[in-house]
Formats: sequence, C-alpha cells, structure tokens
Amino acid sequence: MTSRHTSVVLAAARRLLDLAGSSVPIDVKRLAAVQGVASVRPVAMKEDARLVDFGRLEIEYRQFAAEARCRFSVCHELGHTLLMPAAEAARLKLAITSHLAVTVPDPEQEYLANVAAAELLMPLTQFRKHAAVPPSLDALIHLCHLFGASKAAVLNRIKETDTRWDCAALYWKPILGHGCVDGFRIARRVTFGRFQSKTFVPGTTSRLDGLFLSQRTGRRSSALYDGVTIESVGYGDGGQAGVWSLATNQSLHKRLQAS
Repeated sequence: MTSRHTSVVLAAARRLLDLAGSSVPIDVKRLAAVQGVASVRPVAMKEDARLVDFGRLEIEYRQFAAEARCRFSVCHELGHTLLMPAAEAARLKLAITSHLAVTVPDPEQEYLANVAAAELLMPLTQFRKHAAVPPSLDALIHLCHLFGASKAAVLNRIKETDTRWDCAALYWKPILGHGCVDGFRIARRVTFGRFQSKTFVPGTTSRLDGLFLSQRTGRRSSALYDGVTIESVGYGDGGQAGVWSLATNQSLHKRLQAS
C-alpha cells in the first residue's frame, strides 16, 4: 500500500524525534510524554495496543507481549496521534500533528501509523548507518538489540529503506506430529537484492537438522543444505515458537524461483 500523505507523516514523526531526542534505542515512553500522552501502561487485552481518551490520551499495550513488539505497538499508536485533526490535537494538547487537510480512510490510517512507527523506532539516518554492513544473522540480531525492535520489524525496515542487503530471511514454524516436531514450514519470507522472490523452495525441511537444534534449544546453529549454509536461531513470542534463518550464500539464488 502507498499514500500521498507519507512524506507529511514522516516529517511529523521526525519533528517529534527532534523534540524528544533520537539516541537509540529510542525511549518510547519519553516520545509519548513529549507528544502529550499522559501515560503508557500494560493492560490484559487481546489487541496489541490502543489509544484511550480520558480528556488526555493514554496508550495501553498488551501485557506480557514481547518487549520489542510492545515498543513497536506504542509507536504505532503515536503514529495515530500524528494523524489527528488540528482541532482534536489542540484539545488533547498534542505537541505534533501532520496537519492533514483531509480525513484519511481507516486502512490508509493503519498504513501511515506503521510508517510513522518504523521511523520513530528506527530513525532513517541512524538505521541506514548501522545497517550498512554485510548481511548476516549476527548483523540482524545486532540491529534488533540496538533499536529494540523485532526481527520482522528490522527486516521490513531494511526492505523499505532500500538498504543493500543481498540475502533471504525465513521464519519457520514447526510442523507437529504425534506430539513431536516432524518438520518445518515457512511462515514468513523476506528476500533482498538478487534473492527477491515470492517463492523459496527448500526441499525436504525435515532434513534441516539445524532448525531442530535451534527450535529445541533456542541457540544458534547452522545447517548445510544443497551447498547453502543456513544460519538459524530459535525464537519465541507469547508461546509461539519458531526459527529465524538467514541465508546469504550466492548459490541460494538457484533455490529462489519467481512466481
């Protein structure tokens, strides 16, 4: 999705960063306070986060969710505050608004809130500077720690900022059978550079022993498959266990097929 309002919303997000400070990892609660949000607090609820209007805005986020996920969710809600009409922003005493002259439809609002969230959590200038390294699992994990963001959010940021990575990142979910893991399926893929494709054909996933090791122990592992070394690390979020893999070997290009 795209929006003609993207540049205006990004400019508003950067003004908020200028006011609150942009050293990383970004202090999202300070961002909220500077914007005029009265409090940011965890609540037992199903949605990731929400804005609550008690005359002053509050942000509630899902209790017990992974910290990186909570940070992005809070920034997403801050993105919504940037989209509020000027009169509403004045009533709520918000510091920054995009000054949009039109009402933005809900799907577009969600897209723009995500655009703002990515900029607030991973400011473009700093992100490009730190991501200008050869792609590897170590580099991905370092960026996650540096910006306090999830692997999925960092990978999306790499893609949308045209950062020069040449690799394929895969998120595998275990396939359960008779109470144990029989294999893995690809639940998410992000491909870059020469490896951009909608389809990754890994063959028989049960042969990737490194995935089993990472899934069982949560530790780093590597597996050699069809001449390609695939680094993997176990991952869990709210009981949803899986494995992230990153492949950078140029021979992987043979395994990527355009759909």
